[in-house]
Amino acid sequence: MINDLTKRLLEHADWCDANEWEIPITLGDDLRAAAERIEALTAENAARWISVEERLPKTEEDFLCAFDDGFIATASWIDGDWELWADAGQVTHWMPLPKPPTPEE
Repeated sequence: MINDLTKRLLEHADWCDANEWEIPITLGDDLRAAAERIEALTAENAARWISVEERLPKTEEDFLCAFDDGFIATASWIDGDWELWADAGQVTHWMPLPKPPTPEE
């Protein structure tokens, strides 16, 4: 799916370069589809373990963390460092916490 979409976007870009005064009718649909796919990929990536070597959190909040001693727990990312409630090993991986259940769940 993403390869076809990418191909169409590149074709539209080429067409736009050659015909600067016109816009293809499907460009809006393709851009919308690209945005939805990017959003879906972002959501998929949010639910994976992220190595601290790859990157660290950008916001101060609680995260689910894996430690070098095999322990898994929540930890807070505050002032550029992990705040832990217990004596644990070093954080090796982290991921955002899931959203809490809704009353309907």
